[in-house]
This record gives sequence, C-alpha cells and structure tokens, in this order.
Amino acid sequence: MARVRCGSLTVLENTVKAQNNAAPTNSYTVNGWVIGDLMIDVFKKAAASPSKLSHAGIMEAARVQEYQPPMFIDGIK
Repeated sequence: MARVRCGSLTVLENTVKAQNNAAPTNSYTVNGWVIGDLMIDVFKKAAASPSKLSHAGIMEAARVQEYQPPMFIDGIK
C-alpha cells in the first residue's frame, strides 16, 4: 500500500473511491485501514511463532510488534 502523500492519489484513495466513499481520506477511513494493516501483521507473526494463532501467540506478537504501516509517516512505529 502506498504512503499517503498530499496532492497524489494512493492505493487507499483509489480503493475507497471505487467503493463510492465520498471522503476517502477522512480520519475514520484511514484509521480503519491502519488498524487492519497492523492486525494482519500481528496475525502473520503469530502464525509463524511456536504458539501459532492461539490467544497467547496473538498477544505475544502484538506485544512485541515493531511494524511500520505504509500509511504512517517515516520513522513512526
């Protein structure tokens, strides 16, 4: 997913516009995409851990997450 940049269309904007959302960059839309992206990363890391996708595996993966979503400003984790 592309980073949000002023004045340019991103994957997020194109996808949301295709879904007929009148405000693709409002804070609720962007927040939903970021949280979803973080959750996908946690699930991938948990699935690769010894605990797999158990409650403990997901909690541990979330606790030690060092993932920078592509929509965050560089350097923010």
